[in-house]
Amino acid sequence: MKHSFEIEQKFLISKKDYKYLVDLLDWDRSVIQKNYYYDTQEFDLKRQGETLRIREINGIREIQYKTKNTSTEKNTKIREEYSMICNNIPNQILNKEFPICKCDVIQLGYLVTKRLIKIVNGIMICLDKNEYFNQIDYELEIEYEVDKYSDVIKIKEKLECIVNLVENSEGKYTRFIKKYYLLLGNH
Repeated sequence: MKHSFEIEQKFLISKKDYKYLVDLLDWDRSVIQKNYYYDTQEFDLKRQGETLRIREINGIREIQYKTKNTSTEKNTKIREEYSMICNNIPNQILNKEFPICKCDVIQLGYLVTKRLIKIVNGIMICLDKNEYFNQIDYELEIEYEVDKYSDVIKIKEKLECIVNLVENSEGKYTRFIKKYYLLLGNH
């Protein structure tokens, strides 16, 4: 099993700003990723600030478990991530199959992201169009190592001069779950 730390800043952006950035920057690559989200029927993982998903990119599936955010900054997330390649996308995952997750979980649904990626000085800038439950939103993520923080601030300041970056403390999974709750009739 692979173990890593993820540090990222997330910003919601408008459709207009998304289109502007698509055309403005010379993107290094694009991918389509599909995130299948899992939790208990009582949403135990969500309540603990954890995320369990299977991410599929180009037919390769990886099960990923993220711990609770430890950052105190509003739009910054620092989380431990555990992952491993998996062969299928099951309707449920048992604790014995993926012991890092402390409980048996069921699949809640999926979110599709069309992602553009630009690497600047070892910092990954991701421009995302997310689709889930007939909803579309747009997001800019900046992923980096801790020693790149001052460079991230400079990149963020440059971007803020050309587009409106809305600080986003809610990641894709939280937005997905909020829509899921609405569809279930829960608030």
